[in-house]
Amino acid sequence: MCIRDRSKDRTRDRDSPVAFLQTGADSFTVSASGSDIWGTADQFRFVYKQLNGNGSIIAKVDSIENTNAWAKGGVMIRESFEPGAKHAMIVVTPENGIQFTWREFNNEDMTASNTQTGLTAPYWVKLTRTGGTFRAEVSADGTTWTPIVDEASATHDVAMVNSVYIGLCLTSHNASAVTIAEYSGVETTGTVTGQWQTAEVGVDHPDNDQADVYVRLEDSTGHTATVSYEDGTNVNGWTPWEIPLDQFVGVNLSAVKKMVFGVGNSSAPVADGGQLSAGLQLFAAVLTNRFQPV
Repeated sequence: MCIRDRSKDRTRDRDSPVAFLQTGADSFTVSASGSDIWGTADQFRFVYKQLNGNGSIIAKVDSIENTNAWAKGGVMIRESFEPGAKHAMIVVTPENGIQFTWREFNNEDMTASNTQTGLTAPYWVKLTRTGGTFRAEVSADGTTWTPIVDEASATHDVAMVNSVYIGLCLTSHNASAVTIAEYSGVETTGTVTGQWQTAEVGVDHPDNDQADVYVRLEDSTGHTATVSYEDGTNVNGWTPWEIPLDQFVGVNLSAVKKMVFGVGNSSAPVADGGQLSAGLQLFAAVLTNRFQPV
């Protein structure tokens, strides 16, 4: 049997794109809706780890879809997941350059920012925390860094607790649309712990996350057995999936009456419902072969 995963194709489906996909050791695809990261309350998706004390994060924003001239994708250090939480961030926009902005107090109305116009993705951004001071820098090549706008504009003080969250932020600046951003070269310094996780801040975001692919056989007496694709759904192009029939333990292989291809939780399948209804997997050339004894 051959299987083709369309999850990476679906990352470009605005109706239900992938929420978060780590595409390499330091590269990610992220999608988000949300009205903005601005005002007194934010709406965005946050891909984060935990930072204790001083540290930094850099990322290359390879692309960001233009759902609004002020869609924002970049790096952030944030005190909590509350919509009005204190934070600092440096973000790339589709049309308005790269912006360094912050919220000094919880639920404060954000009214100040420093923006360097004329810069678009792909571009590198860097945010550093030293005590209560945050510094924002930009780079065309990820090697030579310059302060955003100028030296005076590149730092701002925001007092936060010692343990905070550090990561990638994204908002479409359009509550009825979903933007998709590609990040690479993501690197942190300092005491950064945990696995990459996602938080939906301020609003629920449509998404189409990955799920397991499986095959279930059922024989004429009702006995079933299920085998899951061992490599998950991260495959490119048509990929052979050879399943030894002895993996279908307990099924009479000479009396199979049903074969089921499924995506998601094989123990509690949901037919054409929820987020999985937006996904797409293709199966072809389903064959059985009897191996001849050597």
